[in-house]
Amino acid sequence: MPIAAAAPREGGLYIAGYEFNFDQAASGGLAQNRKGRRFFVLTLAPNADALMASAPPSSIALRERVVRSNGVLLVCQRDIDSGRIDASKLAPGV
Repeated sequence: MPIAAAAPREGGLYIAGYEFNFDQAASGGLAQNRKGRRFFVLTLAPNADALMASAPPSSIALRERVVRSNGVLLVCQRDIDSGRIDASKLAPGV
């Protein structure tokens, strides 16, 4: 389970990067923030397919669940600037 960087009034930051994929990071955020606290799922380039408009239905459903549960979906600006993530292909709200 991803480790969260806790904030006092908010949930944590869950990173889909090199050790955890998007499903693991998002599921960790959902499991640890059940009372509607805002939490953040940062997805780095190796896992960004889950945040694309063309993602598989299971990824879209998980993204929607995160947002409904007060989660915020983020990508790294560095990955956009370097061209590793094409911002024009991201799903709305990311």
